[in-house]
Amino acid sequence: MTATTLMKQVASQINLAHANAVQHADTAIGFARQAGELLLKVKADLPRGEFLPWLHIAQIPRASV
Repeated sequence: MTATTLMKQVASQINLAHANAVQHADTAIGFARQAGELLLKVKADLPRGEFLPWLHIAQIPRASV
């Protein structure tokens, strides 16, 4: 295998990895948006001061808040 052929293969792998990263990032952002919208709905429906205790009871990870 020549160096040029190897570089072309590596470039192809890099482009595929980048395309996968972009695709999955878009998917992850969509799920994060959905979680955020649901959290806002719950917060709006609960009495004042009850949201943070609800997060704890519902075992919602802090990173999601």
